[in-house]
Amino acid sequence: MSENNSTLSPEEVDALRAQLALISSKLDANVSTSSETPIVAVNENVVEEEVKKTSPNTSDTTGISNKKIVSIGVFGIAFAIAFAVLVHFVIHPAILVRNAQNELDAMAANWGAMVVRNSQLADFEAANIIPGSNPNQQALSMDGIAPSASSITFYNGIEEIANRKKVDLFIDIASQHSRDLILQNQQMFIGLVESGMIELNITILPGNHAFSFLAIEAMANMSFAAPDLAWDYLVSILHLSMINFATTDRNEPPIEAPAEVLASDLALNASRLLNAEILTKDIIQSGSFSSWALSGWELPGLQRTQLLPQILVDNFPLDEDSINFNNSIELQSAILTS
Repeated sequence: MSENNSTLSPEEVDALRAQLALISSKLDANVSTSSETPIVAVNENVVEEEVKKTSPNTSDTTGISNKKIVSIGVFGIAFAIAFAVLVHFVIHPAILVRNAQNELDAMAANWGAMVVRNSQLADFEAANIIPGSNPNQQALSMDGIAPSASSITFYNGIEEIANRKKVDLFIDIASQHSRDLILQNQQMFIGLVESGMIELNITILPGNHAFSFLAIEAMANMSFAAPDLAWDYLVSILHLSMINFATTDRNEPPIEAPAEVLASDLALNASRLLNAEILTKDIIQSGSFSSWALSGWELPGLQRTQLLPQILVDNFPLDEDSINFNNSIELQSAILTS
């Protein structure tokens, strides 16, 4: 028995070898599996490192985006400021210049030199004639037949202009306030008349002094003889009024020089403008327009109980309590907006 146990038969040896070979193969398989796992892990680490190297940093990307937003905002503000400056200093002035040019072009189309419109003579029938006056009373006229209102009408020589306003001035030649109305606003009146924006009617109302009648007589004769010089002559009469009247208070009666002296002065002023002695003191003292002058007190729109001067725009009176008649800008605005 012991002998049999100590010796392996050939069949038993082959079986043992087969079992060893199976065990060996299993061990080899385990070794192979365990040796491949680290290789895969290493490869994943390598890939992860490569990914980290090639992938952008999230925090860096956010910073770049914020910088872009700030840059865009700054650019937008700068553009808005530049555009505002462009509008204020370039575009807006250009628009104003264009509009002003359009207005000037429109005014140029209606422009004409200031001249008397009712520069012809017509007979004037008067119920009562001032004693000592010429019995053949005359008046200024637009057609030489029908007498016009007792005013000197200034226009720019163009008969028909759309929306031209009619402005009436009623003045007392001896009143400082009446003189100031014309003398301090004369450039404004000239501009409005020559641009065709207004037709200006000036009525010198005769008062209780000789100079008013003499001034009307002189103006009527000048309007007929030289209608283009009548405005300049009116201005010279107003200056002469300041010299000859000792008082300038509108509420006091004027103190004047003798009529003959005043007539001589009026004739002298006329000769300086005309370079000829067309108006003599005898013509100025003839009283040929005295009845026509007196009819001025009957003109519609004149407020006889109100002090002079008075202004009507298209028959609508301007209130001196709310408008400064001696301020050209204020008065012009009131005329054009009435």
